[in-house]
Amino acid sequence: MAGSVIFFVVLYQRRVLQNKLQVQELQVQHQEDMLKATLTSQEKERAKVGTELHDEVGVMLSTIKMGLQMAKKPKFSTGEKLEEVLGQLDETIQQVRGLSHQMMPVVLKKYGLSRAIDEFTQKVNKMSPIEVRMDKMELPVLDDEQALMFYRIVQELINNAIKHSKAEHITLSSEKVNGIGYRFAFVDDGVGFPAELLKNADGMGLWNIRNRAQVLKSQVIFANGPQRGAQIILEMPTIID
Repeated sequence: MAGSVIFFVVLYQRRVLQNKLQVQELQVQHQEDMLKATLTSQEKERAKVGTELHDEVGVMLSTIKMGLQMAKKPKFSTGEKLEEVLGQLDETIQQVRGLSHQMMPVVLKKYGLSRAIDEFTQKVNKMSPIEVRMDKMELPVLDDEQALMFYRIVQELINNAIKHSKAEHITLSSEKVNGIGYRFAFVDDGVGFPAELLKNADGMGLWNIRNRAQVLKSQVIFANGPQRGAQIILEMPTIID
């Protein structure tokens, strides 16, 4: 009898240990998947910038070089040719400035996160059929990198809504909540998330948001509203170290 009890205790402990190991393996796999998704996202962004540098800026710089070489030839009016080259140079500067804004928007660096989000939503309102509304935006203390991460999350959410949601309105809000920290909410009145996507959180857009939320030490929740539309909640600590 005693031997049977010992046998079942040992068997139970072995199963508990196996379950713990399986959970640890799943956690490691999840972290590896998230890291892979982050790296893939970064490579896509770098590839996009590299393509624009090659296709746009590279060609414009080559044109400027040719223009300067031609300006040295006697048959061209130096003044007129230089004016043309200066115009091309101004256009190139604007192109490079646009790329730099994509990497780190000047308004974010200069005026802060709330102003940057406000300007971005104003552009969306002018250029898309979706109306973006902003309620109060109380945010935790963020350094430049964290602010950029949060800004990219907002951009990703709005871009996804424009592409997929068929929504007419988006509401953004963020406020301090006792016992949680700060709760940022994105709500639209579109078709909501497909059930399978919501279940597995697949898709590069959702992976990007999850990974950026992890950098902010924040929990992100994807859900559909009680009537229709998508709801994304980001719960952030009061101060992110």
